[in-house]
Amino acid sequence: MNPLLLKEVQTASSKFGAYYGLLDFRYKNLCVKADPFSLLPVTIQANLYECNIEEVASVLTVDDFRMAIYPNDEMYLVEISKGVLHAHPEFKQTLMLHTSDGEDQELNPDKLYDQSLKGVKYLIFTMPEVDKNRYDLLTNGVKSLHDECMSRVKVVNMQTKAQLTNGSFLSTEKDIQEAEARLKELYDKTVEQVDKLKDDKLDEIEEAYQKYLEDHEVYEEPVPTFDVIRGMKFGETE
Repeated sequence: MNPLLLKEVQTASSKFGAYYGLLDFRYKNLCVKADPFSLLPVTIQANLYECNIEEVASVLTVDDFRMAIYPNDEMYLVEISKGVLHAHPEFKQTLMLHTSDGEDQELNPDKLYDQSLKGVKYLIFTMPEVDKNRYDLLTNGVKSLHDECMSRVKVVNMQTKAQLTNGSFLSTEKDIQEAEARLKELYDKTVEQVDKLKDDKLDEIEEAYQKYLEDHEVYEEPVPTFDVIRGMKFGETE
């Protein structure tokens, strides 16, 4: 393949990958399950400068819906709390103490500076439940971000196709066809990956919503099997 054509295809591939990565990052920040990647936007004010959370703490996943953050020093607890809740105000925060005898107990926030407590203080962040309102918010967000990503991918694809055929590379028809075939392969693969990302996120949201319904025994009106206006069951004829 003509090196200049190849460069155009490689540039498009890089852009496809960047948009896919951005969508993945945004989906991780539409938090359903506990995911340490959702803390990437968090910055902490520590020692008079701004730093990333991993510089002042360790993050562990407790279970599907909870993360534990252990500060390197208790002095960072307040700033960690502020930083996480600034990025994710929807998280529920709990102050915990890991005692010297290996037990974990919940503390009132006013015990934060209590030096008589022996053990390690840390924070638990719990993901919000996916009730109907959050379910709608998340699913709409997933679809909107997917559409935005795909619109950008399509623009890159169209612009690259135009570049391949504008004649500025003095390429043969065979070179152009090879480049177009490679671009199409990359584009189709990107579409497949982006769609899978969306479907996986929607499945995650649906699973969490069904868990919420089970846990709360929420009653939902059944879908009527008849037309209440005409008094006729759908699909039936006289």
